[in-house]
Amino acid sequence: MVIYGFDICVMYNLHKYIGTILMVIIGFSLDSQQLASPVQAPVERATTGLLEREAGTLYMVGSGKETVYVIECADQPYRLRVMNMPTGFSSGTKVLISGRMKATQPIEDEWGDYFELTGISPAAASASR
Repeated sequence: MVIYGFDICVMYNLHKYIGTILMVIIGFSLDSQQLASPVQAPVERATTGLLEREAGTLYMVGSGKETVYVIECADQPYRLRVMNMPTGFSSGTKVLISGRMKATQPIEDEWGDYFELTGISPAAASASR
């Protein structure tokens, strides 16, 4: 009887072990597929739009090893993730920007659409010219 009870217990839990093993195998298979097709760097992607002297507010998001620079446009419904932010700007600064909007995949727009700056200046300094 004890052996019979042990066999039922093992058979009852066997589906859990098989499921776990299959998930691990599928996981490794997906990892190798992702490595086979690397994601194109945002700078190399197609340009989807141009902005010229657009007013916005600069925000720095995140902490630690990666700080993300985001600009929310004042007159357009855009939130832009800046790829090439120069130093010397602080979070909350009103800026005038020019640059190229880059193609963004739907899964990548957590912080905003990729944006390559071609020009940036504080809005107050530019308004006095």
